[in-house]
Amino acid sequence: MSIKEKVLFKVSTVSAGNIANAVMGFVFLTAVARSLSLDTFGKYALLTSLLTLIARIMDFGTNSLFVSDHGDKDKRATFLFSKLLLFCVALPLSIITLSVFHLNAVPIVVIFIAGLFAYTINFTLYAYYQKSQRYLEAVLLNTIPSIIKVFYTVAIFLNYVKLDLNNAFAIFTYSIFGSLIVYALFPIKIIGKNDTSFLEAIVLLKKAVSPGVSQLIYESWSTVNNALTKFYNTFSDVGIFSMANKISNIFYLISFSIFTVLLPKNTERKTDKKSYDFHETGILSLAVFVMSLAAIVISEIFLTRVFGDKFNESMKFLVLLIFANAITAVQNFVENYFYVEKYTKYLVTINVTKLVLLIAIAAVTIPVYGLTSLAVANLIAAFVGITITFVLIRRIEKSKSLL
Repeated sequence: MSIKEKVLFKVSTVSAGNIANAVMGFVFLTAVARSLSLDTFGKYALLTSLLTLIARIMDFGTNSLFVSDHGDKDKRATFLFSKLLLFCVALPLSIITLSVFHLNAVPIVVIFIAGLFAYTINFTLYAYYQKSQRYLEAVLLNTIPSIIKVFYTVAIFLNYVKLDLNNAFAIFTYSIFGSLIVYALFPIKIIGKNDTSFLEAIVLLKKAVSPGVSQLIYESWSTVNNALTKFYNTFSDVGIFSMANKISNIFYLISFSIFTVLLPKNTERKTDKKSYDFHETGILSLAVFVMSLAAIVISEIFLTRVFGDKFNESMKFLVLLIFANAITAVQNFVENYFYVEKYTKYLVTINVTKLVLLIAIAAVTIPVYGLTSLAVANLIAAFVGITITFVLIRRIEKSKSLL
């Protein structure tokens, strides 16, 4: 098997695992959406998107920096210490954010903080397995939680469990602790030989500022959409727009899978003094766009068959959001170039520009044209983001050729 075939096989394997996890997660989402009113489902959608966003602070670019580091020094202890510092930032932010959205009932706050801790474990273990290129274990970190959700889905459909906002959010959150089962079955060394220090962790976090902010913007995209929808509309509208967003987010899983494989692979190429493989990236990008066409047909049929008329309004935004997410997916996995070549400072420029553009267009157009304009704003921001990405890569490659 050639190197490219091995890479494609790994990407396909990780993608298949992540998509299978997404399908199981969507099965649970279906049970929640069918059981809750539109207003309550909107609150659930906002809560879960807020949790997954704030939990990403526990990554903040440190995972990719850890995986792409090809120095001789063992930095696992420093990596762990940085997670502790990030948790200290995320904890008060969680409470403040829930208060802002008036979702700060005590049971919700407790569940939210537990979820923050569970995601910390999940993201940390993922980085270790990714760096070691143990992709099966990396995928299983999210497979076990997905299986737990499916178990509860069956119980819900058999009327053994009655859903309300609190227990639906609790099932979503506590299932993440299933990651510990993977670590118990497939242990990996998490503490390095060298002692760590507060200063070393601070240095790592300073390096992570640009990629970390960039990652948070990317991860916050659904949350920003939900927040913009709620600002101008109701929780019911949040539920409607969120459903279209959830379906189109399959491209996040694809891009995440590709990024997972390409980052350690291209880091090895860099260590071996080889150039970045743009041909491979081009093939994968084309595959994503082809899949977007199939996704449009399948998702529209799926939405009607599963939910009937409840989410008919979601179909107004579905095509635009699928194309926007497909474009963003390509941008996301191409960004591994900046990690490998040590140009992560550009990532914040790309994604802050996208975010500002999305909010500016939405603020002007939503009051006049409604939520369709928010979907259009997503598509415009995606085009701008990928254009800036390729312009910067071309500029970097041109400057390297002049050296």
